Amino acid sequence: MKNKNLNIIIENMVEKVITQTYEKNGQKSKKTFNFSHMKDIEDLEELIFYAKSTLPPLSISDNGPNSGSSRLVFHFGTGKVLKVARNDYGVEQNSAEIFASRKFPDLVVKTYDNDPGYKWILSEAVRAVSKEEFEQFTGIKDFNLFSDLCLQATLTNIDETDEFDEIKELPFIKKILQYFNRGLDIADMGIIIHWGKNSSGELRYLDPGLSDPNWS
Repeated sequence: MKNKNLNIIIENMVEKVITQTYEKNGQKSKKTFNFSHMKDIEDLEELIFYAKSTLPPLSISDNGPNSGSSRLVFHFGTGKVLKVARNDYGVEQNSAEIFASRKFPDLVVKTYDNDPGYKWILSEAVRAVSKEEFEQFTGIKDFNLFSDLCLQATLTNIDETDEFDEIKELPFIKKILQYFNRGLDIADMGIIIHWGKNSSGELRYLDPGLSDPNWS
């Protein structure tokens, strides 16, 4: 128990101050990220500049979806990533990810901390999965059929057609449809880069949204 508590303390210390070594023109220099300082930054542009200046960006090869038009993603020490909003839509994405993570913890990527205004969130790091790995997790052999189901379920009653009979009785499909009825937006589930595997080997849905504003 003592060792476990010590590891938690060390992990918290590592997260608060992260020092990165950079090499430019043959010269090595260090830049230090301070979590407490970042939490005090209110201006979004200043926040983006600080994160870019002190944290390494997440590589696409590490984790499917990378920095896009609405959010920047950075490595954050021990198995975590920092997602910083670029704009108002990024703020909305951060907010949706926080709420979906809390409501659907067995499916949605875990979140640990966040800015009160959702300018940034701290999430678990996952690695990208292939369609073959996705099949191993879910039993779904035809990912394109799964993509069609996710989209059609948001538009119409899929029970009115036999197109999805091959997969709609699978436990995984029943679960995501149940979560859809509880407010989880599943339209983007049919994009493979929105899925990843965490360090515990569990399948996780990334960049979730909530289709129901009355999600709580």
